[in-house]
Amino acid sequence: MSNPKPAIARGKALRSQAREIVYNVFQYFTTKKNDDNAKYNVREVTSEATGVSARTVGYIMKEAGNRTASDCTGPLFVTPTKSKPHKKVIAADEFTDAAIRNKIREFYTVRKECPTLKTLCAALASDEVLDCSRSYLRKRLATSGFKWKKCQSNRKVLIERPEIAAWRARYLRTINTYRIEGKNIVYLDETYVQASHGVSTCWQSNEELGALQQIGKGDRLIIVHGGGEKGFVPNALLIFKASSRSGDYHSSMNFENFSKWLTQKFLPNLPADSVVVMDNAKYHCVQTNKRPNSSTLKADVVSWLRRNNVQFNEQFTKAELLLLVKNSSVGQTFKVDEIIRDAGHHTLHLPPYHPDLNPIELVWGDIMGKLARESVGTPLGQKEVYLKKLFSEYSKEKPQPNNSSPSVDNNGNIIENQSNVDFGNQTAQPAQKTSSPLNAEPGRSVSPSQNAESDRQPQPGTSFNVVTPEDIRPYPKAGPRKENNTGRKRGRCMIATDTPEKNEIEAKQRAQRQKIVKKSLFGTKAVQK
Repeated sequence: MSNPKPAIARGKALRSQAREIVYNVFQYFTTKKNDDNAKYNVREVTSEATGVSARTVGYIMKEAGNRTASDCTGPLFVTPTKSKPHKKVIAADEFTDAAIRNKIREFYTVRKECPTLKTLCAALASDEVLDCSRSYLRKRLATSGFKWKKCQSNRKVLIERPEIAAWRARYLRTINTYRIEGKNIVYLDETYVQASHGVSTCWQSNEELGALQQIGKGDRLIIVHGGGEKGFVPNALLIFKASSRSGDYHSSMNFENFSKWLTQKFLPNLPADSVVVMDNAKYHCVQTNKRPNSSTLKADVVSWLRRNNVQFNEQFTKAELLLLVKNSSVGQTFKVDEIIRDAGHHTLHLPPYHPDLNPIELVWGDIMGKLARESVGTPLGQKEVYLKKLFSEYSKEKPQPNNSSPSVDNNGNIIENQSNVDFGNQTAQPAQKTSSPLNAEPGRSVSPSQNAESDRQPQPGTSFNVVTPEDIRPYPKAGPRKENNTGRKRGRCMIATDTPEKNEIEAKQRAQRQKIVKKSLFGTKAVQK
């Protein structure tokens, strides 16, 4: 018996109905062979009759045998589908992205090498910054704005804004002086925890689903705390439930709440003559004598000029008065700085876009990771209780990764030990002076009071600009929630809510659909789509 070439194209998947036909033909020839006592190969005969290759016939019979043996419910055959590749979502982490950027800058300025994916992966893994594959690192670099392309001319390469670089130089010089004098340096910061906070991956099987993630993010807890090498400031932890669910958690904190926490819980428990390091959130930079701008009324501009003893002519226009405001020597003062200075401490503001200089970010990651692993499926109230327990039991002897990688100024000089604080019970090692011109100026000595005062009087146009997460967000902010009569929605994802109002709406919708179907059956009215 000849075996011609099968009619079905090679590589084309057979659907479930075609597979069932091949199976029935195979069963027919098997029965006929047993009845007639014939001697022929049933698989080859089935292949010749259906136009399917003999190998595919064997696969189909094997599939039918497996499903019959396992007593699977449903159809005997299922149409095979090709696995479609899904784009992997790269989680955005500002601190890790900043560490990757600093490592790439270190390759160019310190090592004088051109980094590759292989060398960069090894360097990040050795520094315990990120342990990942080269393919993941390539995607992470792409999301951060890095591209592998032809080198450009040095005449059009702009590394960063000079005012930001100067701010970082002043910060490093000042904190280095404070460390040499042995002052107690305390870092304060704010973070948040969602009700849906949990692990993203877990061990699971078909029987055990593991840790299930909530559909919505839920309510939010705002956490405010501070600490340094001696541990957290005692009795200074503040945890409260946020009043809004906006994308920026800073909207739930204002100057009144922050100043109340600062004066009642933080400063009374702080050792004398300490240094408080903070970022530039808007409630950290509320001005006591804010300069007028173009939206200020002319009467208020005149009042500000008189209050600050600036000479002006009564016949001047508003534009001329604003020019006097701009050229005046009146410096900016901030309410938070005055509160801390009146308590006998010093303030130091981090430069913008530099979360890697704040060691408390490492502590946030450690505590949030432990909270996610050990509070699976718990409500927000239990998470708050467990958070307080974690902060109270956070050991000062717990080893933390030191953020002591060297930074490089624009002249290529290395500044060591910028943020060598590990929240541990280790003896503070004062930073050693280097050959950098940032350590001292020729012919004069640098005192911490002068440094602190220079930091409180920033340069024009660069002084303590309000930097919010929207300014440095590496991905677009989610749109506002949309509400309609079918329930709450966020974007295109339905939030499952089981409320009496929703049940009533669904009952009305079902009744309306049944009414339309009845009208359609009786022919009185066509069903409208």
